[in-house]
Amino acid sequence: MIGGGGLPARISSRYYLASILAALLIGAGFYLLLLKPLDHFIGTVIHASMREAVADVQRLCEYNYGALLRAGVVGDSPATRIQQAVTLGLLEDYAASRQLRIQVWDGDELLLGRREPAPAEVLPAAGRLLATALLVAPDSRQAVSKIDFAGRSHYAAATTFSPWEWRLVVLKESGLYQSARQRLHQAYYATIALLLAWVLLGIIFFKRQIEKPIARIISSLRQGEKPAYRGAYEFEFLSDHLAAAMAEQEQLHQRFFQQQKLESIGLLAGGIAHDFNNLLAALYGQISMANLDLPPGHPARHPLELAEQSADRARSLTAQLLTYSTGGTLNRRIQDIAGLLTEIGHFVISGEGYQLRLHIADDLWESAIDRQQIGNVLHNLLLNAKEAMPSGGTVEIVAANRELPTSSGLPLAPGCYLRLQIRDYGPGIPAANLSLIFEPYFSSKPRGATKGTGLGLSICQSVITRHGGHIEVASQPGRGTTFTIYLPAAAPG
Repeated sequence: MIGGGGLPARISSRYYLASILAALLIGAGFYLLLLKPLDHFIGTVIHASMREAVADVQRLCEYNYGALLRAGVVGDSPATRIQQAVTLGLLEDYAASRQLRIQVWDGDELLLGRREPAPAEVLPAAGRLLATALLVAPDSRQAVSKIDFAGRSHYAAATTFSPWEWRLVVLKESGLYQSARQRLHQAYYATIALLLAWVLLGIIFFKRQIEKPIARIISSLRQGEKPAYRGAYEFEFLSDHLAAAMAEQEQLHQRFFQQQKLESIGLLAGGIAHDFNNLLAALYGQISMANLDLPPGHPARHPLELAEQSADRARSLTAQLLTYSTGGTLNRRIQDIAGLLTEIGHFVISGEGYQLRLHIADDLWESAIDRQQIGNVLHNLLLNAKEAMPSGGTVEIVAANRELPTSSGLPLAPGCYLRLQIRDYGPGIPAANLSLIFEPYFSSKPRGATKGTGLGLSICQSVITRHGGHIEVASQPGRGTTFTIYLPAAAPG
């Protein structure tokens, strides 16, 4: 049955129902396959961080108590009280460096930490944490709870140090962890909005480009008139626009899932790097103590120096992981990028057989950047360009001002930008590798301590993105590679 001279009503209903079901299934799949596992991962990281903090607190107490034992001091004595005071000071410094609150109780006496809320309210909470920890597992450091403290929500864990009969409670504001979860939820809501917009656009297109043209044709046929049929135009128009809409939607989804994947890898890399830093700190301490105990010229000093050099290389790699996962702390100031390009370009592109060509606009705008981080990005890209031509060649740096319109095709807001291009004339990047070039740990170079780690371009992308910019690459085999960077201009006049 045909309703209103148009398509059968059941066809339209099926189309609308299928669109809504598809949107619901995609939204549910996104939640179950991405959002929920990532939320669980963040919770695991939070609990691991709290357990690590409790373990650090326990180790600080054990180390200082061990110093007393090594000195032959036992029982309550002035030396013991001094060592306890030193331990409390170290715990206070540790808490400040990790944005923690630490309370140390000796019976009902609060040795460290502020009395908020009142002690009568804190003690039951601390007691419950300790009881829960001891009931759940022999190791009380495994228990992490969420409590209200000083009017705010905190994650809390507790432990005891029996030699001094101390009870220690470690707290950290839960709000410090909420930004990552908020970004996950915002991304989920944005995806739902995109899905709803997609359904709405589909219905509008269906009505305007299929239902209405066919309704006009059927109406004309029923009235015995020649249809005013422009089918070739109308349906080609519909097909073209649907294809364009689907391509744009696919591109948005790819960018979104790529960003989520990189954030997940960044969280994992940051957690590993943080724990590894703790191990390196202990390693450096042991090496330093060994060096202090050895006389000059001792044959064991050379192996210790080699061990320290290896630890330095490990610390450099850890710094790269942390920069990739967090982007580092930006110290942005309005800078003249033209001078920075010239300085780094002449420093990197030097040596026999290499030539640097600079094409920098005389009126190049300034930009609010972290000079060190942007300098590292430029140094990395120029070094890659030089290494792409081991026998020598020309590297070009082009810098110009650009005003991006709304429909620029770039994931950037319209406005004024600096466009920086670094171009080499090497063999180029294979097409199969071009889409992977910014993937973390992807590298076409040999692996090794002095070779590629696969983090260089990932860090470059992270830094540029945190500056509100964009980086892209274009390459043709045998004709070289061009990296293009867009950075927001600082209120060009």
